[in-house]
This record gives sequence, C-alpha cells and structure tokens, in this order.
Amino acid sequence: MKITFEQRPIHPFLAEYDYRLAFRRNGTTVFRNLRTNTGGRTHFNLYRLKDGRLLFSDKDGDYIVDPNLPEVWYLHETDGRKYAVPFPHERLRSWSWEMEDGTMMFRYNYGCAIPAIPLTDELEGKVYYGCITNDFYLEAGKQAPSLEKRRFN
Repeated sequence: MKITFEQRPIHPFLAEYDYRLAFRRNGTTVFRNLRTNTGGRTHFNLYRLKDGRLLFSDKDGDYIVDPNLPEVWYLHETDGRKYAVPFPHERLRSWSWEMEDGTMMFRYNYGCAIPAIPLTDELEGKVYYGCITNDFYLEAGKQAPSLEKRRFN
C-alpha cells in the first residue's frame, strides 16, 4: 500500500486547501477526503499506532488512517473522552459534534449523522514518524513510511 497526501488550493491568494489521501495498491487508487483547511497553512504530524494504523494530526483535527481497508476515521475529544467516526466520503459542507441520549453524534452536510465510537487506548504508545509540510520531514533516526505528497486538481 502506498499512501499519498494531496492538497489543492481553493482560494486565489489565501492559504486555504482541500486535503485528501490517495491509497494505491496493485494499480488501484482509492481517495479519502480530509477536512478542508480554511484557516491558513498547516502541517500534519504523522504517528504509527501500536496496531499498525497511522495517526495524522494537524491544527484542525486528528485522523486515524487504516491503510488496509483503506479508511480514514475522524477524531473528536470532549470532556477528556475521545471519539471516532468514519470520515464521510463526500466533501463536508457543515459539521458538528453533539451528545444525544448518551451517544456522541457527528452531524454533517445538513442532515446526515453518524454515531461516534468511544476510543479507549488506541492512541497510547504511538510512535512519531515526522511532519508533513511542503515536504516530509523525518524525525532523526526513523525509517520513513510509504508516504508522498502531491497537488491535485
């Protein structure tokens, strides 16, 4: 599996971007969106979780990336508890998190909803790989994961 981090500028002069991941295996590519960055340039810290999945973390949110499925889970924390939902495959136009009858709900695109799964120890013991900015900056002494970055149209 090869994972590519892709970005597309969405404003003529402000640092606003659409982000997505491209998962390539055996000649097939599957795309998964991340949140649109509407607030300036950012970077992603990249970690390997103890179960082999990846954690992408930026100023706007955290994502668990499962290269085997391939899927992206969007994370949320409130009152010291962490939750995850599969990130919708369509572009987000609106979103919110709210507790409803004891279940954390992720609401998006004016009417869609996904119940969130509480996380337990999934993020414990994560190993830092490096930082994705305009290039990938690897932490000293670490072996790079199979990841590249490119611009998409």
